[in-house]
Amino acid sequence: MVTLTLDDAVIAKKSRLGIGVNGGGSWYNFVGAILVDDPSFEGPADSNGFAHDGWPWYAGGSLTASVEAGGTSGAQCQKVVVATAGASMNQGRAELPQAPLRMTARAGHTYRIKVRVRASQDGLRLRLGVLDGGWQGIYGADLSAGTSWAVVTSDYRPAADHLLRGITIRFMDAGTYWLDDLVAWDVDDIDPATGLSATFVSRLKELRPATLRLGGLGVNGIPLESYLRRFWDLDYGPPALGPDLDLGTFLRLCREVGADPFITVPPAFSDGSHWQVGDLTREVLESVYADHGNLVDYLGGGPETSYGARRQADGFEPWDGVFGSIYLELGNELWGTPDGKWDMDLTGQESQQQQMENYATYCARRMNEMKTRPGWRSNMRVGFCGRSPDVWLGGWPGSYDGTLIPAIGALTDFSTIDLYYGEGSASDSDEAIFGALFASAVWHERAIGAMKAAFRQANGGRDIETTVYEGNATWGPYESDLQNPSALYFKEVSLGAAVSLLDVYAAANRAGVTVNNHFHYGGNIWGATGPYPEVWRKPAFFALKMFNTELGGDLVGCAVQGGGAWDDALTGERGVPFVACYPYLEGDAYSVLLINRHRSEPREVRLPHRLAPQATITLSGADINQNNETGETIVPRYASLSGQLQDEVRLTLPPFSAVVLKASKSASPLDGGDGGADGDGDAGGDAFDAGPGDPGTEPDAGDVGGEAGGDLSRDGTDGTDETGADAGGDEGFRDRLLGSCGGCDSSSGRVTDGAWCLLLGIVYRFSRSGIRKHKA
Repeated sequence: MVTLTLDDAVIAKKSRLGIGVNGGGSWYNFVGAILVDDPSFEGPADSNGFAHDGWPWYAGGSLTASVEAGGTSGAQCQKVVVATAGASMNQGRAELPQAPLRMTARAGHTYRIKVRVRASQDGLRLRLGVLDGGWQGIYGADLSAGTSWAVVTSDYRPAADHLLRGITIRFMDAGTYWLDDLVAWDVDDIDPATGLSATFVSRLKELRPATLRLGGLGVNGIPLESYLRRFWDLDYGPPALGPDLDLGTFLRLCREVGADPFITVPPAFSDGSHWQVGDLTREVLESVYADHGNLVDYLGGGPETSYGARRQADGFEPWDGVFGSIYLELGNELWGTPDGKWDMDLTGQESQQQQMENYATYCARRMNEMKTRPGWRSNMRVGFCGRSPDVWLGGWPGSYDGTLIPAIGALTDFSTIDLYYGEGSASDSDEAIFGALFASAVWHERAIGAMKAAFRQANGGRDIETTVYEGNATWGPYESDLQNPSALYFKEVSLGAAVSLLDVYAAANRAGVTVNNHFHYGGNIWGATGPYPEVWRKPAFFALKMFNTELGGDLVGCAVQGGGAWDDALTGERGVPFVACYPYLEGDAYSVLLINRHRSEPREVRLPHRLAPQATITLSGADINQNNETGETIVPRYASLSGQLQDEVRLTLPPFSAVVLKASKSASPLDGGDGGADGDGDAGGDAFDAGPGDPGTEPDAGDVGGEAGGDLSRDGTDGTDETGADAGGDEGFRDRLLGSCGGCDSSSGRVTDGAWCLLLGIVYRFSRSGIRKHKA
């Protein structure tokens, strides 16, 4: 038996857990609605004369392409001289081994293609269409072009699912055509507030992220003008997403989801010309950084500033009034990029000390530039990019605490670290690999604490806020072929890895991490979701959701006695406890995160406190290697408890599991009322909230009907469907409620009195209309 003694002394505010929404190569297949690369034809002309920024265009038939200045948006447009009627231009995506990079045209969905066009003479005809899996064009009806710019549109509605290669335009008459602003999207999967995929936005809302991060190695070379590009309003079509999310779209997304922005400020934010060098130079590092300040004015400046006026002309009010805080991170991993570009080793031969001195100069000058701009606001924070919390510490010349912190400690508002972790190879046993994952929580808590102490000492006793720019349970290779992934891939997307995320992120919270950005939403191995069209939520997704929606209040103390420990071979950690306890307290309501790190044995735990147990939310399964790669088989399970005060609470923690215990210091049965731990009025959090594309089909967490202990899935197929709960009238509901209460036997707070269950059912049925009105 493991005894867990709670201590209400506050250790830390709950970490604000967010997520990255981009991450390199074709990430936009996960977030964007648009199906065209470089839709405004702004890329340089390729050898065939087509504007090329992303997937290339190729010609079918006899035509000559060239890029011409002007058009309807941006700096240029696409010119096509057609020699023979029936020629076409096509942009398609090759068959790639990475499943997430495929697109599917779905039966019953409408795909809209729209372009601005003019022609050398009135009446020239063209057709818009899609490329199928065999690279064949499927075209709509003839559309007429004239000598003035006009918009033409065509819709495609497939009769059956098929591979969607890309977009095609067929020219039905010989002549000259000019094209601009070519957009295509799934009309049935677009979010009107952002122009992004509705599925993507819904999934993010389900996660309740505290922050969204715009970052990744790919952003370092992007100039400010690219971030501020704006070619058309959303009533025309979805925004262009290359080379990355534009700032307006990203901030719209943050506003829609209810998250604060965490923006990586690229080193290419120099001026209008120096970024084109493609790397940092001594001159840029020391003297050319005005665009860092221009960004600040765009975010918060008034119309009297040039960039504040530009933001206002774009249709946005000052963004500092929209968000609680705006984090500005100076570059992505500038301590050492894989290609040697945009980092602090300016010559490729500079010492560690020189590189850190370079970074001190880089940060100090940009921080001063940003903080002295008219647009700087009190809720803006600027910080530097760090590494793993154990790297480059010790006070020696060239270390963070020896060189960087003494130079910029008074200027910086925060530091960043990564939280990547994991050890082992395919030849190691599950016991070894998952043991290392769970031992990482202990290591990170100690390492982060030591780093913060070193920074404090180097900063004259003043603390520096610690944030996470990226983190995940990933240690294997970046998968190049997800049709034939490595053995480690399935470890990284497993149930065991997801449970370890909750463990590590809570341990980091206890060590002092304030903001934690998981990497990332979708794409290849590191995504929290799978590819379209299913967009299955991986176990990691549910782990993040549990942290955000089921834990509320401040992190308080917990003493763990008993349960055993192990010495971990791969990490070298000794005496790692099998049970971890992270209690959060809001008012008199506890939400206690409990981790059983044992890979094969359950653990019995007791809390020797007079509490009213309300519910448990459990992430567990039969196999530590289970995943959601082909369907959502791993989902958290919810179980209602008595809500009555008792002298102690006992629970059984399954092996390799995360369990959140909801309990109160006063009796308060789950009635769907206000005061939920997540602050939105749902007594049990949001575990039962409907998933994307399935609004209102599942009971809310505050609704004790349905099937307590059922899967927290989005389709209601597990019996939690609201309509099913009402089927058969009150008697059928009573039977289901009594049956579900009988499934709550894993704790001493179980409900066994049928009359009490029936009373809850009556309260439930008479309160449903009020609950729905409240949530509306």
